[in-house]
Amino acid sequence: MATLEVSASLPASPEAVWEIIGDFAALADWHPLVPNCRPAADGQGRIISLPGFEVVETLIPGASPPLGHTYTVGATPMPITDYQATLRLEATESGSRIVYQGQFTPVGVSAARASGMLQGFFEAGFAALQTRLDRSEP
Repeated sequence: MATLEVSASLPASPEAVWEIIGDFAALADWHPLVPNCRPAADGQGRIISLPGFEVVETLIPGASPPLGHTYTVGATPMPITDYQATLRLEATESGSRIVYQGQFTPVGVSAARASGMLQGFFEAGFAALQTRLDRSEP
């Protein structure tokens, strides 16, 4: 099992960032690499629609930290399985820190290659959040 942690400092309080990312099914509203995302029928997850593929991500009941989501990922076009992740916010002196931690099993690629793909995905999302927060500052 491989692990990955990606984080970024943001110029807003955790509560202000949570206003943007708190709705688990609204990932497409803030992440530039997610073209379409909707709530799962059971209300416990989200479905990310990609060209020719849907990824189902399911919240783990009782596992999410305050201002965070802990979830599993079903079949994905990425070369990984057994994917579980947590995205959470922490307060800092200058605003907040967003942290993604994931565990997965790489399939057909090295752990470093799979980690790099996931890291790029989350860094793109964190950069988009940074830009959005910078625009909303007075």
